[in-house]
Amino acid sequence: MMKPSVNKVLVVVAFLICGGAVPSLATALGAQPEMSPEARSAPSVAQPSSSEEKILGVWTGQMSTSSGTVTSVVLKISTPLQPGTVSASLVYGGQRLCSAQGRYEGTRGERTVFSLSSRDGGVFCDKLRQLQVWPTSDQEVSYQTSSDDKRTESGMLKKEIRSY
Repeated sequence: MMKPSVNKVLVVVAFLICGGAVPSLATALGAQPEMSPEARSAPSVAQPSSSEEKILGVWTGQMSTSSGTVTSVVLKISTPLQPGTVSASLVYGGQRLCSAQGRYEGTRGERTVFSLSSRDGGVFCDKLRQLQVWPTSDQEVSYQTSSDDKRTESGMLKKEIRSY
């Protein structure tokens, strides 16, 4: 009987804990998805621009809400960055406790733009409509969200450095 690799075990555990957020976790753990024969023969994907390449990865930080409450923010941006493709995940902790997925829309200057939709029905994330992200250094990005009620929030996140 073959023993499963550590990555496969972690992915299964994450599936049970996260309720299906396995593809992004599997990628974060370094697992390479298997490609179907159709995908192998598909035309190649355009490479991200320099500013888009700088925003790829996992970014973390904290922000102060309008009521003064501090909440954690995690942003994950992955490839492919193609119009309509879900390439971003935005997760809020604290009292907000919600997440949104971002579909790549393109760029506006140095800013990469995503349209947002709630993933879990959290009241705050249900109102989010757009995310803009731009690099400020190799280790930091700035972001701005806008919502249905015309509110905008912005902040800065640091690149998460993981060692395994």
